[in-house]
Amino acid sequence: MQDQIKQSNQVNELDVTKALILGKIVDSLSPLVDQINDEDLFKNILNLIIKLLDNFSEGKVPTVAPYDLMIGTEAAAKVLGVSRQWLTKLIDKGDLPAQLIGTKRRIQLGDLMEFKYKDKARRLANAQDWSFLDDEIKTTNKN
Repeated sequence: MQDQIKQSNQVNELDVTKALILGKIVDSLSPLVDQINDEDLFKNILNLIIKLLDNFSEGKVPTVAPYDLMIGTEAAAKVLGVSRQWLTKLIDKGDLPAQLIGTKRRIQLGDLMEFKYKDKARRLANAQDWSFLDDEIKTTNKN
């Protein structure tokens, strides 16, 4: 029980620290708000900062890399959390763009991340479809 309380206090301290840091960042960015003139862009910047703070608090170090950085299939498979063979099937089907450089396939990091986020959105949509079907089956079984 005491361990749970200690963990809860640590989480609360992290949230407070994150909020303080975010407040300072927002204060320092406020002069730019008038220059940006795009509320959505500003929200996206704040969301990015929040994600960075979350990553730091979890001990993850974010990586900044150019969109057109070419990476190999093994590294790309690790990013997606799939096998290299599965990744090459995605490339062969045309689901993931790649270039053949010599005898090696290379994927632009930007294309890989775009695929990753689109695939995640597709999976979430499919999960919602299945949950709707589950609700429908429960309703049918009650009648």
